[in-house]
Amino acid sequence: MTQKAINMIGLTLWVALFTMACNRFHKNPEFAAKTANHKTVAVLPYQIMITGRLPKDMTPDIKEKIEAAESVGFQRNFYNQIHTVGTRRHPLSVVVQPVERTNQLLLEQGISPTASWDRDPQELAKILGVDAVIRNKAIKTRYLSDLESLGIQVGASILYGVLGVPGVLPSRTNDVEVTSNIIAATTGENLFSGRDEVRVDWSRPANEAIEQINRRIVRRFPYVKK
Repeated sequence: MTQKAINMIGLTLWVALFTMACNRFHKNPEFAAKTANHKTVAVLPYQIMITGRLPKDMTPDIKEKIEAAESVGFQRNFYNQIHTVGTRRHPLSVVVQPVERTNQLLLEQGISPTASWDRDPQELAKILGVDAVIRNKAIKTRYLSDLESLGIQVGASILYGVLGVPGVLPSRTNDVEVTSNIIAATTGENLFSGRDEVRVDWSRPANEAIEQINRRIVRRFPYVKK
Protein backbone atom coordinates (compact mmCIF):
# COMPACT_ATOMS: atom_id res chain seq x y z
CA MET A 1 0.00 0.00 0.00
CA THR A 2 1.39 3.39 -0.96
CA GLN A 3 1.92 6.24 1.48
CA LYS A 4 -0.76 8.23 -0.36
CA ALA A 5 -3.28 5.42 0.10
CA ILE A 6 -2.46 5.17 3.81
CA ASN A 7 -2.93 8.91 4.22
CA MET A 8 -6.29 8.78 2.44
CA ILE A 9 -7.49 5.96 4.72
CA GLY A 10 -6.43 7.91 7.78
CA LEU A 11 -8.13 11.07 6.55
CA THR A 12 -11.34 9.19 5.72
CA LEU A 13 -11.49 7.65 9.19
CA TRP A 14 -10.78 11.03 10.77
CA VAL A 15 -13.57 12.75 8.87
CA ALA A 16 -16.04 9.93 9.44
CA LEU A 17 -15.37 10.07 13.16
CA PHE A 18 -16.65 13.62 13.46
CA THR A 19 -19.50 13.36 10.99
CA MET A 20 -22.84 13.97 12.65
CA ALA A 21 -24.76 10.81 13.41
CA CYS A 22 -27.96 12.79 13.46
CA ASN A 23 -28.74 16.38 12.57
CA ARG A 24 -32.36 17.52 12.49
CA PHE A 25 -33.83 21.01 12.69
CA HIS A 26 -37.44 22.08 12.48
CA LYS A 27 -38.97 25.57 12.45
CA ASN A 28 -42.69 26.00 13.02
CA PRO A 29 -44.20 26.73 9.59
CA GLU A 30 -46.02 29.71 11.14
CA PHE A 31 -42.94 30.98 12.97
CA ALA A 32 -43.03 34.46 11.40
CA ALA A 33 -46.68 35.03 12.29
CA LYS A 34 -46.39 33.56 15.79
CA THR A 35 -43.33 35.65 16.65
CA ALA A 36 -44.26 38.90 14.91
CA ASN A 37 -44.61 40.71 18.26
CA HIS A 38 -41.65 39.08 20.00
CA LYS A 39 -39.15 41.58 21.31
CA THR A 40 -37.02 39.72 23.88
CA VAL A 41 -35.96 36.10 24.36
CA ALA A 42 -33.79 34.44 27.00
CA VAL A 43 -31.34 31.54 26.98
CA LEU A 44 -32.07 29.29 29.95
CA PRO A 45 -29.29 27.52 31.87
CA TYR A 46 -28.09 24.54 29.85
CA GLN A 47 -29.27 21.17 31.13
CA ILE A 48 -26.26 18.86 31.43
CA MET A 49 -26.37 15.08 31.85
CA ILE A 50 -23.13 13.11 32.29
CA THR A 51 -23.69 9.36 31.92
CA GLY A 52 -21.82 6.17 31.10
CA ARG A 53 -18.50 4.96 32.53
CA LEU A 54 -17.69 7.77 34.92
CA PRO A 55 -14.28 8.12 36.64
CA LYS A 56 -14.13 6.19 39.93
CA ASP A 57 -13.28 9.36 41.84
CA MET A 58 -16.30 11.23 40.50
CA THR A 59 -18.66 11.22 43.48
CA PRO A 60 -22.30 12.28 43.09
CA ASP A 61 -21.39 15.58 44.73
CA ILE A 62 -18.51 16.23 42.31
CA LYS A 63 -20.71 15.22 39.36
CA GLU A 64 -23.41 17.64 40.51
CA LYS A 65 -20.89 20.48 40.82
CA ILE A 66 -19.50 19.79 37.34
CA GLU A 67 -22.97 19.76 35.81
CA ALA A 68 -23.87 23.01 37.60
CA ALA A 69 -20.72 24.76 36.37
CA GLU A 70 -21.19 23.50 32.81
CA SER A 71 -24.85 24.53 32.89
CA VAL A 72 -23.91 28.20 33.13
CA GLY A 73 -20.80 27.80 30.98
CA PHE A 74 -22.67 26.40 27.99
CA GLN A 75 -25.58 28.79 28.54
CA ARG A 76 -23.10 31.65 28.16
CA ASN A 77 -21.43 29.94 25.19
CA PHE A 78 -24.76 29.63 23.38
CA TYR A 79 -25.57 33.28 24.12
CA ASN A 80 -22.16 34.38 22.83
CA GLN A 81 -22.55 32.25 19.70
CA ILE A 82 -25.83 34.02 18.91
CA HIS A 83 -24.02 37.36 19.01
CA THR A 84 -21.10 36.16 16.89
CA VAL A 85 -22.06 33.36 14.51
CA GLY A 86 -25.75 34.31 14.42
CA THR A 87 -25.46 38.03 13.82
CA ARG A 88 -22.68 37.49 11.28
CA ARG A 89 -25.27 35.96 8.94
CA HIS A 90 -28.30 38.15 9.63
CA PRO A 91 -29.27 40.92 12.06
CA LEU A 92 -31.44 39.67 14.92
CA SER A 93 -35.12 40.57 15.07
CA VAL A 94 -35.19 40.28 18.88
CA VAL A 95 -33.06 41.21 21.85
CA VAL A 96 -31.46 38.24 23.60
CA GLN A 97 -31.49 38.87 27.33
CA PRO A 98 -27.98 38.86 28.86
CA VAL A 99 -27.20 35.63 30.69
CA GLU A 100 -26.27 37.48 33.88
CA ARG A 101 -29.70 39.11 34.06
CA THR A 102 -31.48 35.85 33.27
CA ASN A 103 -29.72 33.99 36.07
CA GLN A 104 -30.09 36.86 38.54
CA LEU A 105 -33.86 37.03 37.96
CA LEU A 106 -34.12 33.27 38.49
CA LEU A 107 -32.04 33.40 41.67
CA GLU A 108 -34.26 36.16 43.04
CA GLN A 109 -37.10 33.62 42.81
CA GLY A 110 -35.00 30.94 44.52
CA ILE A 111 -34.30 29.07 41.27
CA SER A 112 -30.71 27.94 40.78
CA PRO A 113 -29.42 27.10 37.28
CA THR A 114 -29.82 23.36 37.86
CA ALA A 115 -33.22 23.79 39.49
CA SER A 116 -34.43 25.58 36.37
CA TRP A 117 -34.05 22.36 34.38
CA ASP A 118 -37.22 20.92 35.89
CA ARG A 119 -39.33 24.08 35.87
CA ASP A 120 -42.02 24.81 33.32
CA PRO A 121 -40.56 26.99 30.54
CA GLN A 122 -43.67 29.19 30.47
CA GLU A 123 -43.27 29.86 34.17
CA LEU A 124 -39.62 30.78 33.63
CA ALA A 125 -40.50 33.03 30.69
CA LYS A 126 -42.95 34.91 32.91
CA ILE A 127 -40.32 35.35 35.63
CA LEU A 128 -37.83 36.60 33.05
CA GLY A 129 -40.30 38.92 31.33
CA VAL A 130 -39.51 37.58 27.85
CA ASP A 131 -41.57 36.45 24.87
CA ALA A 132 -39.83 33.09 24.49
CA VAL A 133 -37.13 31.00 26.12
CA ILE A 134 -34.40 28.87 24.56
CA ARG A 135 -33.98 25.57 26.39
CA ASN A 136 -30.92 23.45 25.60
CA LYS A 137 -29.94 20.03 26.87
CA ALA A 138 -26.65 18.14 26.44
CA ILE A 139 -26.14 14.44 27.19
CA LYS A 140 -22.54 13.26 27.40
CA THR A 141 -22.24 9.48 27.39
CA ARG A 142 -18.75 8.25 28.28
CA TYR A 143 -17.55 4.83 27.05
CA LEU A 144 -13.91 4.46 28.07
CA SER A 145 -12.11 4.77 31.37
CA ASP A 146 -9.21 7.23 31.64
CA LEU A 147 -6.67 4.40 31.34
CA GLU A 148 -8.37 2.91 28.29
CA SER A 149 -8.53 6.30 26.63
CA LEU A 150 -4.85 6.89 27.48
CA GLY A 151 -3.94 3.55 25.89
CA ILE A 152 -5.72 4.53 22.67
CA GLN A 153 -3.92 7.89 22.67
CA VAL A 154 -0.49 6.29 23.14
CA GLY A 155 -1.19 3.74 20.39
CA ALA A 156 -2.30 6.40 17.95
CA SER A 157 0.72 8.56 18.79
CA ILE A 158 3.08 5.67 18.05
CA LEU A 159 1.42 4.95 14.72
CA TYR A 160 1.50 8.62 13.84
CA GLY A 161 5.22 8.64 14.50
CA VAL A 162 5.79 5.49 12.41
CA LEU A 163 3.35 6.05 9.55
CA GLY A 164 2.72 9.77 9.73
CA VAL A 165 -1.04 9.14 9.55
CA PRO A 166 -3.27 11.12 11.95
CA GLY A 167 -6.35 9.31 13.19
CA VAL A 168 -5.28 5.77 12.29
CA LEU A 169 -6.73 4.53 15.56
CA PRO A 170 -9.93 6.52 16.02
CA SER A 171 -11.83 5.28 19.06
CA ARG A 172 -15.22 6.41 20.22
CA THR A 173 -14.87 7.63 23.79
CA ASN A 174 -18.03 9.74 24.07
CA ASP A 175 -21.36 10.34 22.41
CA VAL A 176 -22.57 13.92 22.71
CA GLU A 177 -26.20 14.74 22.01
CA VAL A 178 -27.64 18.24 22.15
CA THR A 179 -31.28 19.26 21.81
CA SER A 180 -32.47 22.85 21.53
CA ASN A 181 -35.99 24.27 21.67
CA ILE A 182 -37.51 27.74 21.50
CA ILE A 183 -40.70 27.82 23.54
CA ALA A 184 -43.31 30.59 23.35
CA ALA A 185 -44.12 32.31 26.65
CA THR A 186 -47.85 32.76 26.05
CA THR A 187 -48.76 29.38 24.54
CA GLY A 188 -45.95 27.05 25.53
CA GLU A 189 -45.70 26.09 21.87
CA ASN A 190 -42.44 24.78 20.50
CA LEU A 191 -41.45 27.28 17.80
CA PHE A 192 -38.11 25.78 16.82
CA SER A 193 -36.29 22.56 17.61
CA GLY A 194 -32.89 21.18 16.79
CA ARG A 195 -31.11 17.95 17.59
CA ASP A 196 -27.48 17.23 16.85
CA GLU A 197 -25.39 14.21 17.84
CA VAL A 198 -21.69 13.62 17.36
CA ARG A 199 -19.27 10.85 18.27
CA VAL A 200 -16.06 11.98 19.93
CA ASP A 201 -12.68 10.23 19.99
CA TRP A 202 -9.82 10.34 22.48
CA SER A 203 -8.21 13.41 20.91
CA ARG A 204 -11.15 15.74 21.32
CA PRO A 205 -12.89 16.84 24.55
CA ALA A 206 -16.64 16.26 24.70
CA ASN A 207 -17.17 19.87 25.76
CA GLU A 208 -15.48 21.07 22.57
CA ALA A 209 -18.05 19.06 20.62
CA ILE A 210 -20.88 20.79 22.49
CA GLU A 211 -19.46 24.19 21.52
CA GLN A 212 -19.31 23.09 17.90
CA ILE A 213 -22.92 21.87 18.04
CA ASN A 214 -23.95 25.20 19.55
CA ARG A 215 -22.48 26.95 16.51
CA ARG A 216 -24.39 24.70 14.13
CA ILE A 217 -27.67 25.32 15.94
CA VAL A 218 -27.11 29.07 16.13
CA ARG A 219 -26.52 29.21 12.37
CA ARG A 220 -30.20 28.25 12.10
CA PHE A 221 -31.36 30.68 14.79
CA PRO A 222 -34.75 31.72 13.40
CA TYR A 223 -35.07 35.20 14.90
CA VAL A 224 -33.53 37.11 12.00
CA LYS A 225 -34.58 40.21 10.11
CA LYS A 226 -35.65 39.64 6.53
